[in-house]
This record gives sequence, C-alpha cells and structure tokens, in this order.
Amino acid sequence: MQYGKEEVLPKVIRKKLSFAVAAGERVPAYLLLPREPKDGKLPAVLCLHQTNGALGGKSPAGLGGNPNLFYGLHLAELGYVTLAPDYPSFGEYPYDFKKSPFKSAA
Repeated sequence: MQYGKEEVLPKVIRKKLSFAVAAGERVPAYLLLPREPKDGKLPAVLCLHQTNGALGGKSPAGLGGNPNLFYGLHLAELGYVTLAPDYPSFGEYPYDFKKSPFKSAA
C-alpha cells in the first residue's frame, strides 16, 4: 500500500492511496476514516462509483460530481470506514483492455 495526500475534514480523514493488484499495476483509491471512531472494530463499506464519468472513486469520496453520490463520505461521517477505488479505465486508473493478459478484459 502506498499513501499519498491526506485531508483532515471536520468529521473524516480522507487518504489518497494505491494498492498493488498485479505486477506493475496499482489501483488508486480513497480511504475515509471517522475522526472520532467508537471503541472497538468499525464497520467498513466498499464504495463503488458509477461508470458514466471520469471521476472514478472521487465521486463517492466527496470530491466531485453530484453531491447525492458522495455516499462514501456520508458513511464515514456516520462512523464507517469506507474505501472508494477506481475501476480500470476510470478516474486515475488508466487501463488498456486490448493489451490485458486477463481473459475477463476481452
């Protein structure tokens, strides 16, 4: 895991990160953590974005587009840990499906 920019918001800490999924390939994502977590384990939600724009994981993380789609941010404000990754070829995750070694990409 590699961490980038971190923003401290009133109720949430939003961290930019990336994680390895294959040799030489990393998925960019946003991790949102409650600033004042309750004791013990916290519930977590994987927050997937729509496929009709270039924002990728920024949208559920509260960084652009329609505010009604900022559900990752809203859940983090309620005490959930949320992760909003980019899909291949969306947001900051460039991907050439024609060159992919995976059959599912064809």
